[in-house]
Amino acid sequence: MLDTKDKQILYLLSRDARMPSPQIAKHVHLSKDAVLYRIRQLEQQNVIQKYTTVVDLKKLGYRTHIIFLEFNQFDLQIEHRILSFLVAFPYTIWVTTSSGKWDVFIDIVSKTAEQFDEILTTLLNNIGSLLHSYEILDTIKEYQYDHKYLEQKMVSQKKTKEITYIPDKMDFQLLLSLSQHARSSSTELASMLKISHDTVSYRLKKLLQSSYIHQFSILIDFDKIPISCYNCFFQFTQLNKVKENKIIHFFQSRKEVLYFAKTAGKYNFNADLIVSNASELKSFMVALRHQFGDLLSSRETFLMFGQHKNDYFPEGVFNDLVVKPS
Repeated sequence: MLDTKDKQILYLLSRDARMPSPQIAKHVHLSKDAVLYRIRQLEQQNVIQKYTTVVDLKKLGYRTHIIFLEFNQFDLQIEHRILSFLVAFPYTIWVTTSSGKWDVFIDIVSKTAEQFDEILTTLLNNIGSLLHSYEILDTIKEYQYDHKYLEQKMVSQKKTKEITYIPDKMDFQLLLSLSQHARSSSTELASMLKISHDTVSYRLKKLLQSSYIHQFSILIDFDKIPISCYNCFFQFTQLNKVKENKIIHFFQSRKEVLYFAKTAGKYNFNADLIVSNASELKSFMVALRHQFGDLLSSRETFLMFGQHKNDYFPEGVFNDLVVKPS
């Protein structure tokens, strides 16, 4: 069971996975050695599954599509086969299993309508014989990725003026490494990429200042905390800019919201909610309906069973940009 200090450390790492241990120690009022010990324990217990880098793929010309998948059969053998394919698929950035009508949710990215059609065709050709139905949502804008349910006294992030920077192949190789090893030191990254420490530091700084890197974060196994994650989809009607901004502010203000986005399709908002029990989920929904009941026309809520992939710079994007650039 995590104590308050563990949760504080997790929160700080979720906001900046590259934060040095002495800086974390200062925030949580522990020694550096105590912080290092706790982080090792969290890693060994698989509470921290991965240190990841949130890359703004929209700046690179990519759009995210949410696909809901329902299968004719979904026993453990079939589930393993499907998930193995989806996790390895080069354009998936997120794969999760879920309760309810839909067995699996995936996020895939594409640069053009033609590429999306090719990607979807490849997916359906590989899993189509098992597939009963599917639906697609397009993500218009993503608003936050914040584990604020871990810490009531949150750390604010400084906003800096964005610079113009055009990344090259070496930057993309760095992003690929960071997507899997966000906490690796500049020296370790330099060794992986066979470039100098100074080159890594310079390119990291430019990628951050130009907002290609949104944040360094962590992937948490929610079952180990333990808490539950729900994927929620909402359709609001009669929206205008003022009403939409009020909905956005509501999601931003709630500690349960890990992530939310504006979407196009059957639903126009989706959110990932983190709660300790069903009462917390009900409290959120009551508050949402109390404030926006006249606008909320439909909603669906699914319990997430597990995150099988969370990768903000997948192999397919890297290959597009480096191996076969347009």
